[in-house]
Amino acid sequence: MNASKVFFIFLISFLLIITSVNATGLSSEVNNLQLCPRETGLLTDTIRNDDVLTKSYDIQLSGSASSWAVSTQNSFILIPGQEKRIPVYVTPSNAAEFGNYNLKFDVTSQGETKSLLHVIKIKDCYGIDLSTISTEQTACPSDAVSYRVSVLNKGEFQDTFALSLSGDLAGNARLSQNVLTLNSGETKEVTIFVNSPV
Repeated sequence: MNASKVFFIFLISFLLIITSVNATGLSSEVNNLQLCPRETGLLTDTIRNDDVLTKSYDIQLSGSASSWAVSTQNSFILIPGQEKRIPVYVTPSNAAEFGNYNLKFDVTSQGETKSLLHVIKIKDCYGIDLSTISTEQTACPSDAVSYRVSVLNKGEFQDTFALSLSGDLAGNARLSQNVLTLNSGETKEVTIFVNSPV
C-alpha cells in the first residue's frame, strides 16, 4: 500500500472521529406530570454518551415551571457508552394556579445543547360545593326558621373550610358550625338559623 492511500485512510478515520464528538443521547421515562400545589412529582431524564470520547455535561432547567424544579445533579462526566439517570423533583408552590406549565431540561456538552420539554399540569385540587337541602320557608316577623345546606369537599385532599354568612340578613342569622373539616368526597350538613326581621 502506498503512502498516499495510508494517509487517506488515516484522514477519513480522523474525520469520522471528529464528526461523532458531540453525540449525546437524551431520553425521558415520563414527559408530563399532573400535580396539585405542594405535591411533589418525579421526572427522570437519561443522558447517554454516544461518543468515542469521555465528555462532561452540564444540566440547566428553564421554563415557567423551573422555579418549582430541582435537579439532583448539575454537572458530571460520562465515558463512552455510559449513561446517567438524572432525577428532577417538581413541587409546585402553594400559589400555583390551575393550568399547564413548561419545564425545559437542557444538557450541554462541548458547546452542543440538547433539550427535553416537559409539561407540568397543575390540577384543580381544591374545591367545595354548596347545595341547599331546604329552600323556601314562610315565617311571621320575629319567627326563627332554619335552612339546611350540604357542604361537599370536591378536592383531592382532606381540607378545613371556614364558613361565614353575608348579605342583608347576615346580622339576623347564625350557623350551626363555623368550621368544617372534610375528607375528599365527604359531605356534611350545616344548618343556618335565621330570625325573621321585625
